[in-house]
Amino acid sequence: KLINFLSENNMRSESDIENRAAEKYNDRMVIVSKLNRTQNQINDIADVIKLIRTYEKYKPYHKNLMTAKNQKQYKKENITALAKYDDAVAKLLSLYPDRKLPTISTLEEKRKKITSDVQQMNEEYKAIIDELKKIEYARQSINDYLRNNDRSQNKSLE
Repeated sequence: KLINFLSENNMRSESDIENRAAEKYNDRMVIVSKLNRTQNQINDIADVIKLIRTYEKYKPYHKNLMTAKNQKQYKKENITALAKYDDAVAKLLSLYPDRKLPTISTLEEKRKKITSDVQQMNEEYKAIIDELKKIEYARQSINDYLRNNDRSQNKSLE
């Protein structure tokens, strides 16, 4: 099993094993970094979706305020809803100063695609981890063999 793994991966020396391990540890760090960035993108999209929903939910309160006969009274009665609306508008304007909001369905489609990318990256991560385990097994097996070989040589010299 060990010999097959080493020959399949063209590892002929300890330095080959060490180089391959270093390469795989680097690959793991790169994919973890990508996964973290991608998860941040998903979280950002979820935040925007939540903001747009909040905006849409409380927009009628703002419209009603504009048409209310007694705006002061209406504002007093609906202060919380109007504050949530104003907060959502301020945040959306900071994200979309051109006032062109994406649709929720567009954002959900984008999130779905990115989630699919995450699943692909998770598969790559699992493959890297699997190979790292095999490399560590090979490294340990070789070290055990060399240690046992050294002991038997020392005993034969005595």
